[in-house]
Amino acid sequence: MAYWIVTSGMSVASLCFAVGLYTRKNRSSHRLWMSAGIACVLSAAVALLASIYLFGDGDRSAAGFYPTVDEFWITIHRLIAAIATVLMLFMAGTGYFRKADWHRRAAIWFILLYSIVYFSGLFLFESAR
Repeated sequence: MAYWIVTSGMSVASLCFAVGLYTRKNRSSHRLWMSAGIACVLSAAVALLASIYLFGDGDRSAAGFYPTVDEFWITIHRLIAAIATVLMLFMAGTGYFRKADWHRRAAIWFILLYSIVYFSGLFLFESAR
């Protein structure tokens, strides 16, 4: 169940980011959609961590996340996810404080990293054996 909650949250976040990117000329719409995307990512991340560490006793398989690849690739996925999360929060700050140049530069990298994390997560884990 936790697998589907996390996957759904990240999928909704991807849609929010896509609409927010599309509406970037309309500042209020852009802010609304991107804030919704950030909220979905953070909610899904909390659900992921809670399911593994609170309910699964630190075992991702017990929490319902069964790896399909070697541990090395999962570590790379987690590293990129951490970088993307920090970059997402940096972008939220630069957007809030209207630092447009930094915000646009970070957006290119965030979109790339988030896409890698989202799609790799779909292939690196499955919900059942």
